[in-house]
Amino acid sequence: MKNKFDIDALSLKLDSIHNELDEEKNSFKEMVTTISQKDETNVAKETLYSLMNEDEKHYYIINEEYKELVSRFSLAYVEMSEWYCGPEIPLDVYNKIYKKSLGNDKKTHQYGTYLDSKKDVRELYQLFAFMLLFESYTTRVY
Repeated sequence: MKNKFDIDALSLKLDSIHNELDEEKNSFKEMVTTISQKDETNVAKETLYSLMNEDEKHYYIINEEYKELVSRFSLAYVEMSEWYCGPEIPLDVYNKIYKKSLGNDKKTHQYGTYLDSKKDVRELYQLFAFMLLFESYTTRVY
């Protein structure tokens, strides 16, 4: 005899509905993104920003500024520069530059240094030791 409420079937149905909702949200966000790139009035961008959380919004704004900056120069020039990382900023590069500060979710606008952790300090000392050995080896007179 079946219960009036089958918990497993209900859970599967809810998971299915949740997955469909996520797919529709992503589809809607992609559509708004496409429209906002062609919209000159920036009304669609405000809609897009309302769909994003603060981190996604910041990444999107920084990425758009980067693309505009890259578009001002020739491809040959930007490929030779050290700051060029492709036609868009990869997420891992963005996370390195705008890393989360300790204790909260606010972004800091600092580059990572060799003084951020014990591992980084150890790597800095290894670089010093390597350069000392390299310099002493290359400056020998035979």
